[in-house]
Amino acid sequence: MAQKRPVYNRGYDENKPLAVIARKGSWMIGGNVGFGAGAQDNYTFAVVSGITSNHHSLQVSPQFCWMFADNMGIGFRGRYSRSFLNVDNASAGFGDISLDVKNYSYLKHKYLGAVFFRYYRPLGPSGRFAAFADAEVAIGGSQTKVQDAHNENIRGSFDTGFSADIALNTGLMAFLTSHLAVNLCVGMLDFGYSRSNQIHNQIESGGNTKLNASFMVDLMALSFGISYYL
Repeated sequence: MAQKRPVYNRGYDENKPLAVIARKGSWMIGGNVGFGAGAQDNYTFAVVSGITSNHHSLQVSPQFCWMFADNMGIGFRGRYSRSFLNVDNASAGFGDISLDVKNYSYLKHKYLGAVFFRYYRPLGPSGRFAAFADAEVAIGGSQTKVQDAHNENIRGSFDTGFSADIALNTGLMAFLTSHLAVNLCVGMLDFGYSRSNQIHNQIESGGNTKLNASFMVDLMALSFGISYYL
């Protein structure tokens, strides 16, 4: 008579119903916003001295999700970011070699739209805490300008880009009220394709194509957000 193999106990009671984080037919609306700015006046950092510059960055990521079943939903999210850096002066020295940067201007816009599937796994019976996983398919684009601020119509590089990604993100969430929740999300897996076309000084042209795959926790993709459940 064959002996029955023991079942490994991982601490889950599969016969016990899960708490409902988001009910079928409900909506989740949320996102995150980030902004940063700064300026340097004759600042020295490592081998770079005389830094006179200013910069700012903006990131906006709204999203909404419709629950087609308890604890499962499908939704859409958008992302937009703007980064700007203007360097009036900076000098770097390496022995007898010196490099000066003057009137340097950098501006990048990046935008993306993604369709995602989300699954919630409640932590505990209260329904206040949960882990979640997002699987998303995204496409986006970018525009970048690197210019001589005094001759911006003549000298500089101008890039336009396209990207496509398939990604898996995981996170944790906690309800502050019956409807308002905060969440922490981190990138776990990503397959991506991107290409860019460049025009330099209105004369020369070039391009770049890249494929990437990531199978590790991406701390650069760490984000905090707020969600409201209707």
